[in-house]
Amino acid sequence: KIHCRKEAGAPDAAEQIILDENKLAEGLGYCDVGAVAMSPSHGRVAYTMDTDGYETYSCAFLEAGTSEPVAGEKGIKATDGSVVWGVNDDEVYYLKQDEAHRPYQLWRHRLGTEAEAADECLFTESDEKFWVNARKTRSGRFLVLETESSETAEAHILDLQDPSAGLQCVEPRAFGVLYSVDHTGGWFVVTTNADGAKNFQLLVAPLASPGRDNWRPLPTASEGVEPFVYDPARMVGTTLCFEETIAVFGRQEGLTQLWLLQLEGGALASWHRVQFPEAAFAVHPDTNKEYAADRLRVRYSSLVTPQCTLEYALRDRTFTTLKEKEVPGYDRSLYACVRTAAVARDGSEVPLSIVYRSDLRKQKSGPQPLFLYAYGSYGSC
Repeated sequence: KIHCRKEAGAPDAAEQIILDENKLAEGLGYCDVGAVAMSPSHGRVAYTMDTDGYETYSCAFLEAGTSEPVAGEKGIKATDGSVVWGVNDDEVYYLKQDEAHRPYQLWRHRLGTEAEAADECLFTESDEKFWVNARKTRSGRFLVLETESSETAEAHILDLQDPSAGLQCVEPRAFGVLYSVDHTGGWFVVTTNADGAKNFQLLVAPLASPGRDNWRPLPTASEGVEPFVYDPARMVGTTLCFEETIAVFGRQEGLTQLWLLQLEGGALASWHRVQFPEAAFAVHPDTNKEYAADRLRVRYSSLVTPQCTLEYALRDRTFTTLKEKEVPGYDRSLYACVRTAAVARDGSEVPLSIVYRSDLRKQKSGPQPLFLYAYGSYGSC
C-alpha cells in the first residue's frame, strides 16, 4: 500500500507520497503498518509498524514534505498500533499493552524527547475486563479515552486546548451502562443505553458538566421542530459530529439507516432520515475528516448495486457516486429488488428482501422457485 495526498479542491495538483509501505517492508520477513496519521498542520506524519507479527507496534515520525525522519526524534518502541496527535505537531498520545496484549495505559509523548524516560502516563485501566481506546474528536479540541467491557463503558475527556488540566471522567462506570462521547460546538454528544434505552439514544451534555445528571435530548431551535428523542423502533449506532450536522447511523425496519440532524446555534433545526434509491440496501460511514464539511461520504451497497462510495450533499440532499466496485460481466439493468414481509404465527412481520431477474419473473404464472437465506442477530429492531 502507498499512502498519498493531494491538495484539497485542486484535482489537477500533483500527488505526493507520504508513506510507501513497500519500501518500509524491504528486507523484512514481516511488516504490518497499523496507523498512519497526519499532524494538525499536515506537516508531519506518524505511523506505527509491527515487524514480527506479535501485534506490538513501534511508532515513527516523518516530515511529510520530505519523508525524512523528524530531527532529534527516536520514536516509540511499543504501542498497540494506534497514535493520536495532540493540538499541535509536537505532541502525540498512544496506548501501551499489558502482558495479555490488552490496551490498558494512555501515554503522552513530546517529540524530540527520549520516549521511555520522558513520556507521561495519564491513565491506567487495572480491571482486566476493560480495554482502552483513544481518539480525537473531529473538532480537534478533545481527546476521548474510552475504557469498555462487553457490558459497561466509561469515558474520559482531555481538553487539548489545556492538556495540563488532565483527564476528566464524563460519568463513572455503572454495570450495564454503555455510552460513547463526541463533540460539537458547546455540547458533548452522548450515545447511550442508559435509562432503559435498549436500542440506544442520542443525548447531549454541556462541556462544563458532562455527567449523566445533565444528559438530555438535543434542544430544538423552535417549538415547531420535532425533537430527536428515543424511539424503541430505531437503533442508534455510530454518530459522526460535524460543525453544523450530526450524522446518526443505525437500524430501523430491519435495514441500516442514516439520520441527519441539522444544527443552528447549537440547537436542533431539523432532522430527516436519508432516502436511498433502492428498497433494500446497506449503508455505513466512510472516512470523513473535515469538521466543517457540507458533504458526507458513506459506503453503500444493495442486492443490485455493488459496493460503492457515495457523497451526500447535506444542503440539497443529493448523491454523487465517487467510486463503484467493478463486477465483470454484470448488467444491473437485468435485475430488480423488492422489500416485503412475511407474517409469522405470532403476528410478527419478518422482513424479506427479494432480488430477481426482471425478464424471468412471471407474475401471472403462479409461484416460482427461489433460494431462501435467513439470518438474524445483533439488535432487536
